[in-house]
Amino acid sequence: MRRILYIITAALALAGCNAKEILVTKPVDLGLRIEKVSGSKADFHVSAGNENATYIFFTLPEGHPLFDKPEREAAQEHIAYLKRLYQGQNPIGTAAAQEERLGSFTDFACYKGSRTLELRYLSTDTEYKLLLFQIHPKTHEILGDVRSERFHTKAVEMKELYFSFSFDGDVLTITPSDPDRDYVWGFERVARIEDDYDRDPFFYIYALIDMYEDYGFIEHRFCRGTVEHDMSRERLREGEPYHIIAIGYENGEINSSVNFAIFYLRGEGYVLERV
Repeated sequence: MRRILYIITAALALAGCNAKEILVTKPVDLGLRIEKVSGSKADFHVSAGNENATYIFFTLPEGHPLFDKPEREAAQEHIAYLKRLYQGQNPIGTAAAQEERLGSFTDFACYKGSRTLELRYLSTDTEYKLLLFQIHPKTHEILGDVRSERFHTKAVEMKELYFSFSFDGDVLTITPSDPDRDYVWGFERVARIEDDYDRDPFFYIYALIDMYEDYGFIEHRFCRGTVEHDMSRERLREGEPYHIIAIGYENGEINSSVNFAIFYLRGEGYVLERV
């Protein structure tokens, strides 16, 4: 599971650089500072000596094969991984078509400028190494030193919380096994979760909670006890499967395994399939 989270974290870390960029081909100063760490996230700040320099960052959890390797070697292997990921986006197209669709490799894989960034989908109570390095925008060689900082995610006490889902007419009822625990729930098309969230409802509900936290209204999404929701207010696609998802959330942390089921709107009724 940690390997999967590492891959997804690395993939989510990709961001585009501007077209017609100013090429910075000499090493610049890159500052790295860990600012905040929770059970599954970490915020850090990068200060770039030249705002046009292209750089890459990635994390390694303790126990990963690259964790104890020399930092430069780990960075070179990560560049090779990103190139495979980039090439895999259009495996049967030409290099020119690839670049027209996705931009250059540095467009696809690099960040630029001083900024605060967030790492997501981290495992709780785990030692991590965060690596940061500048690359040449054309040759993709590493420029200067590879920066490294360690941090340890907070331990989160996981407590099982189960949910039952049912429909009565248009009303969806969500009932938790513990009426005194806080939780967050949501629903989304199965097809979107398969396409955008690696087929895993957990990644969807995690991203939803992350959005609520970023916009400062997570408190308005807390639920406790049995919840009823009128689905007639939603614009559902008839016959298309949806995931209904719920998960425990307390004190700013997800603290249970994810629960989900699949439902369909058929005619004037709902069909619920327990997964």
